[in-house]
Amino acid sequence: MKVLKGLDVASFAHPDDQAVMKALASSNLNNIIEQVSDIGTRYKMEMQLMGMYVRLNREDMPELYQILEEVCRTLDYPKHPIVFMYRNKAFDWQIYIGNEPVIILTDYVLNEFDFEMLRFHLGCAVTALKASTSQVRVASKFALPFVLSIPIIGQAAAPLLTKWSRAAALTEDRGGLLACQNEKTAWRYMMRRCGIPLEMIDESIVSEYLAEYKPVNEISSVSKLILQLDRLEPWQNERFIQLFQWYNSGAYADILEDY
Repeated sequence: MKVLKGLDVASFAHPDDQAVMKALASSNLNNIIEQVSDIGTRYKMEMQLMGMYVRLNREDMPELYQILEEVCRTLDYPKHPIVFMYRNKAFDWQIYIGNEPVIILTDYVLNEFDFEMLRFHLGCAVTALKASTSQVRVASKFALPFVLSIPIIGQAAAPLLTKWSRAAALTEDRGGLLACQNEKTAWRYMMRRCGIPLEMIDESIVSEYLAEYKPVNEISSVSKLILQLDRLEPWQNERFIQLFQWYNSGAYADILEDY
């Protein structure tokens, strides 16, 4: 596993995510967002940590923490996140940045993923923690209902927020691939998230599988655009396509070579 010393998330970010990173880096807006989002999310997240989630210690799951430490080292993230878990049948993770960074997993993920798929999954979360937009990422999950409630301004701002959030998820998928450095693991992870049972997954048919995912006509394309206006996450098949295309473009190999 190649350690990507000095890795900058902006170097492999999706263009829409990269644009936001550059805008925040060139102004004091990021500091303001961090302060506001911290006020807005700290209380709610800490209540959830106490009331809904279970903290996993190294003694509880040493293999999990070993994988997490390897992922942090590979992506050059110097901190040591704490892991929490909650009961939910979803392929999900959350992050929280307080006194210490926190990654929240579902029990479903821990039961369904093998160690290499878990490495990809944790790579996505660590990428989100490492990104300069991490506080915005946390706040977006809590802020969208509030943004949508603002007359006129909210309706105009929400599509910009959700478009960026979907792009950030695509960046995190790239970070997952860089963390596991195994494209077959990435395809297996994506196919499982698409709903294919583990025993039926065949990485050799990825091209054929993705070729089947295309809008039937222009009407369906417009419908998809409308339906995703309030979506913070991209469609799962779209995530798969985007990661597959990024890998095949040579950008993934360039990152490994550059670092």
